[in-house]
Amino acid sequence: MQESKNFFQNKTPWKLCSTSCSAQYGSYMFDPYGDIYPCLEIVGQKKHCIGIFSEGKIEWNSIKEYWHSYNVGKNLICKECKYALLCGGMCRAKEINNINEGDLTCTLYKSAFSRAINYSYSKYIY
Repeated sequence: MQESKNFFQNKTPWKLCSTSCSAQYGSYMFDPYGDIYPCLEIVGQKKHCIGIFSEGKIEWNSIKEYWHSYNVGKNLICKECKYALLCGGMCRAKEINNINEGDLTCTLYKSAFSRAINYSYSKYIY
């Protein structure tokens, strides 16, 4: 809603994004053993550990690039969606864990976006 208000009322350009969460560009979760994960949703899943913190140093591994290179262009559903750069795409961790919230998330976003645009247009243009 705030984006649509800024767009219509303040003439601020709409922010486009190719990712939906900081796990894709710099969020880190540390477990008690020093393992580093990009997201709280996958802490403890060793195959998604992106590095290790030990003796005051961080050692990254190749999994970090897997997470940080993911964007809406790499998701088949998002790639075809006209809202992709507005919402930033689906949750990578839920996709990996086969939590099928994609359809619900997309439906809710499209509905909320439409309502926000219509409301802001009618309030700030007319």
